[in-house]
Amino acid sequence: MEESEEAEGEQGIFCSTDGSLSSKFGAYNELFYHQLDLHSKEQKMNQIVLLKDSIHVLKNTFNKEFEDTFRAKELEMSRVNDRNTRIAKILTDLSLNEEIRHVDWTLEEKPEGNLTVKDSEVKVERYLSPEMKARLEEERRLEEERRLAAMQDNWRERGLDKMMGGVLEIRKEDELKKVREILCSQDNLKAEKLLSL
Repeated sequence: MEESEEAEGEQGIFCSTDGSLSSKFGAYNELFYHQLDLHSKEQKMNQIVLLKDSIHVLKNTFNKEFEDTFRAKELEMSRVNDRNTRIAKILTDLSLNEEIRHVDWTLEEKPEGNLTVKDSEVKVERYLSPEMKARLEEERRLEEERRLAAMQDNWRERGLDKMMGGVLEIRKEDELKKVREILCSQDNLKAEKLLSL
């Protein structure tokens, strides 16, 4: 028993003041009092302040390690999902019907997801007060009026129809039709000239 206490004393870590492995995470302070040396009120107050600082250091260290682990998991999950996407593409190219599992966070890992309600989860029709119904009906009516007004006098549509035949891009098929119409009209003119002779 005394040998283990001497070994701990040589390293500067005392179980009586640490009581845990927190010293490995930077929470050990050489200013700590030994638990049995706390006699005056000032010593106890100083020990409380030092312990609060130690707790703060432990929390910060834990949060940093947790964030590093969280980021590493997110990165690995994105890598797995990228590979699964590529595998799914290869399987569709090979015409194989195998299910690829998408990796995502569970509710235990992200508990804040329990607090959000999706519309698909609600089975009851939403209640609308008379004011909300009137407002929605007014918005619907105004949108319908805007749509009808846009259809009646749409100078862009009329210009497109008049100048370009309703098409923004000229297609090869349309050009070939024009050439064929020109050739047919020239043939008709030649035929008329021959008939008139």
